Amino acid sequence: MSGKGLIVEMEGISRFFGEREVIRNCTMHLPEGSIYGFLGPNGAGKTTVMKILTGLLKQSSGHAKVLGLDVSTHRDEMLGQVGSLIEVPIFFEHLSAKENLQIHLAYMDKDDNNVMEFLEMVGLEQTGSQAVSTFSLGMRQRLAIARAVIHKPKLLILDEPINGLDPLAIREMRALFKRFVNEYGMSILISSHIISELEQVADIIGIIVNGSIIREMHMTEIRAKFPNGLEEYFFEVTSGGTEIA
Repeated sequence: MSGKGLIVEMEGISRFFGEREVIRNCTMHLPEGSIYGFLGPNGAGKTTVMKILTGLLKQSSGHAKVLGLDVSTHRDEMLGQVGSLIEVPIFFEHLSAKENLQIHLAYMDKDDNNVMEFLEMVGLEQTGSQAVSTFSLGMRQRLAIARAVIHKPKLLILDEPINGLDPLAIREMRALFKRFVNEYGMSILISSHIISELEQVADIIGIIVNGSIIREMHMTEIRAKFPNGLEEYFFEVTSGGTEIA
């Protein structure tokens, strides 16, 4: 893929935990204004890659840039322009959704004028003073998404964001992700185990196996080459097929 207008650019990234190499020679390209669907078997390294891109983990070798900034040397500058939901979100449990977002914005040194706008966007505008400790899993996921985007980042990194959501909420989130791109100019890196959901929302698919991204392909190409869609493509690639161009 062309290096022009890349929001995320990873080249030759490796990561060791002790003597075990969990990410090996990993390369990723996310063009500006795109939704990148990140697929892979359990344990393939999706979450580790996302943690490297947000500076939560440091790569053992290779180079990673987000918004043109090296994640190792410009982490603080980069993080102000990135929103993320990785693993289980942590909140101030005794506070309301609104108060949690206000604290987050204060930490980001941003105005809190748009808190209710984003709570409404994710369907939590009626929660009032209800403590987050009483929220269902789906409500917590909605709040986590609101917190990830409320400062209007240029890059949104979402690790399994539709966990705990019912089918209606999943459809709402799908439309919301596209709205983030079209109205707010965000680029999104999103992982999910639900292949059909990524097929409906993603522009580009990257597949990671055993710590390496072995294929990146636009959804238009996938649809043209694989009549049965993304699921067929995914299993073709992960089963070791070599005929895919």
